[in-house]
Amino acid sequence: MPPKKISNINEISKTKETQPPKKSKIKLSVILSIIMLVFVVIAFGLSPIAGAFGGSSSDLVFGYYNEEPITFTYNNYFYNQRESIAQNWDVNADDSNYEYQVYQIWKQAYDNTVIHIALMQEADKSGLLITDNAIDRYLLESGPYINSEGKFDPQLYNSVSDVTKKNIRDEVKESILTQTLINDLFGSYISPAELEFIDAMGKNEKEFDYLVFPLTTYPEEKTKAYGESNAIEFTTIEVSIITLSGENKQEAESIYNRIKNNEILFEDAARTYSLDTYADKGGEVGANYFFAMRENFNSEEDLNSVFSLKEGEISSLLETPYGYNIYQVNKTPELPDFTNEETLSIVKEYLIARERGLVEDYINAEVSNLISLHEDLPSVASEAGLDIFSTSATPINYGGSLFLGSFQYSDTEQYLANLENNESSLSKLFATEKGSFSEPIKINEGVLVAFCKADLVNEGNLETLSMIYPYIAPQVQQSDFTNSIFTSEKFEDNFLQIFFSEILATS
Repeated sequence: MPPKKISNINEISKTKETQPPKKSKIKLSVILSIIMLVFVVIAFGLSPIAGAFGGSSSDLVFGYYNEEPITFTYNNYFYNQRESIAQNWDVNADDSNYEYQVYQIWKQAYDNTVIHIALMQEADKSGLLITDNAIDRYLLESGPYINSEGKFDPQLYNSVSDVTKKNIRDEVKESILTQTLINDLFGSYISPAELEFIDAMGKNEKEFDYLVFPLTTYPEEKTKAYGESNAIEFTTIEVSIITLSGENKQEAESIYNRIKNNEILFEDAARTYSLDTYADKGGEVGANYFFAMRENFNSEEDLNSVFSLKEGEISSLLETPYGYNIYQVNKTPELPDFTNEETLSIVKEYLIARERGLVEDYINAEVSNLISLHEDLPSVASEAGLDIFSTSATPINYGGSLFLGSFQYSDTEQYLANLENNESSLSKLFATEKGSFSEPIKINEGVLVAFCKADLVNEGNLETLSMIYPYIAPQVQQSDFTNSIFTSEKFEDNFLQIFFSEILATS
């Protein structure tokens, strides 16, 4: 791995995947899939392509659940899932996202199969039995032998082979078995006392106005003072670098000696031997701050040795986390100019990223001082130059339960919504009495202070809760069950390995 260059200490990359629309098509072969899709959160979707949908000449094992292989073979559950899902996609091999869509289909079929196996194991463990009479009743009333008039058609039944009849009965048996298990697991009776308990949890509600003091409001004079006290951290140096393998010290020393003896130019050695991303540029890295280069060295002493070099000088052969490095100084280290706005901006970013507590302590003190000078939030907001944000009445809801009111819906700006998984901060907020300021609360963006403007008792929740609870509760249970499958130690997931080596490789 090449040494890191940090040009912006707060730079963060985020990726977001979009999900193509899913269609629904009900076939006997996907009865179980339809049932399970009610509660399975699918991360990806998919589609047919030549080799990737032609199957394999041999069975493929994509993983294991509780030691049972997750196998793809002709006409098994996994196979039928893939076929059914693929029919809902119109994919052309010339599409730029062709491989991604293929992945989508296989991944969705695979996930459904893992859940199917887990459910079948649960059914087996519970001793559930489906009688032949139950299968017959299904086939007579709603199976694939029902004609356009909605009646069982003996002619249609007799037109299929015995093998097909057996396969259909097996699918129906699994479908009934799974539906019975799902009803048992997620269709339990809900007692009035349970509803009353949940209702009581959400009766007490509070309304808040609040301000957010961003970390970036840390004053310029304090930023400058910190920079001046830690000038070495913001000293810059322009260097070139050669990165050599850490597994062959003798070879690294040989290359280093050739450079020192002027047998080869540093730039040519970088292009020829360096393993990092700067090799094509003759090793030129450009300007770096002292603090940003620290993680490229095993010791502060080695870092200081590079910063003590003059223009044109070459470092000793240094052992680093990335192998052996040789540095060449292209410009003598330059002390920071703290009258420069860009430099001060870097110092502030450094403070927020690496000395956050110092910044928060200052802002906390400023917030407390403003509150002591004013009795109302508008006056504090006016003096601080901040906007006031408001919430409607909301109960305390640690964890963001779907059964209670939530800041996810009552807080437009979502600053308080982000506190719902922080027990300490949420407790501070709801400990605030009506007409009072909260303690300063740390949030990602800085420091928040709230004013409790109302403390209410909501008596109208039970009727609404009694209507929605029977629908939401099973969904929550199903989601928890699904998550438990994919995070279980029983689950051995080899999907990506098999997909890339066996599926895409044949497409």
